[in-house]
Amino acid sequence: MACIFLKFPENINVVRFTKCEAQLNYVLNFVEPKNIKKALEQPIPSELFDLYQLVFDALDRSAADAGSLARKVLSWVYHAKRPLHTAELQEALAIEAGDISLDRDDLTPTSQIVQVSGSFIRLDSDNGIVRFSHDTMGDFLRDRHSTYLHQESDLAVTCLTYLLFETFAEGSCTDEESFALRLQNRPFGKYAARYWGRHMKGLGENDIKCQQLLVNLAKASPKVDCMTQLSAADRPKDWDKVVRGKNIWHLLAENDLTILGEILVQGKRAIVCTPLELIDLCYLGSPYCAGYRR
Repeated sequence: MACIFLKFPENINVVRFTKCEAQLNYVLNFVEPKNIKKALEQPIPSELFDLYQLVFDALDRSAADAGSLARKVLSWVYHAKRPLHTAELQEALAIEAGDISLDRDDLTPTSQIVQVSGSFIRLDSDNGIVRFSHDTMGDFLRDRHSTYLHQESDLAVTCLTYLLFETFAEGSCTDEESFALRLQNRPFGKYAARYWGRHMKGLGENDIKCQQLLVNLAKASPKVDCMTQLSAADRPKDWDKVVRGKNIWHLLAENDLTILGEILVQGKRAIVCTPLELIDLCYLGSPYCAGYRR
């Protein structure tokens, strides 16, 4: 008698558990006993993405401010170039266009960040990283709700707005102690300094808001020096890893912003500065042009 062996996927238990968890979280989304009872009486989808859709629909029906916050959280977790720690995400969520500083009272509590995001987000208690509850949730958002997410250019605006804060007008730190304090007090600074260009690359290079913010940053040499230090130094003891005096062309080249570079070279009107301002930007901060005068 022949025996037939069935080979199941290695992650079948993970998928089964994820489905059960999603089904349970769907029911727990309801607060009133009557609604919980209705949810239990109705058939719950068995397909994973359909389960995610139920949770997503609940987010979409939430109060305006909660729904807006959930959208920002999911956008950051989805587009982030590396996993974000809670302190970084809290600052990123609090920044609005035109801000020149950050009020610590405006930071959203971690528990609320997780709560408004339904079962899409979880917090790793070991390392404080906020991530999707399961890798397939990112696939779900990409396949079904890509237009729901904020564009990466929006995230670039947040990064550049942060790097333009008045506190960075002091310039780069001059010793290990002051740099350690800056890393502690400005947790989003390292991420913003290192990844603003990757969020801007592509569509963001033609975005007027991104262009204006980058031009404003390039005009502020101390803030550029501060950004360079934050981007280059991984630890407080690396505080001296800073190249001062970078101009806008350095920033474009380092971040491979070729589209914006072409706009500048050809003098297209999309860029928000005059030709004379552009000349200043090219020379601003350069140690080779200390005697330059227009």
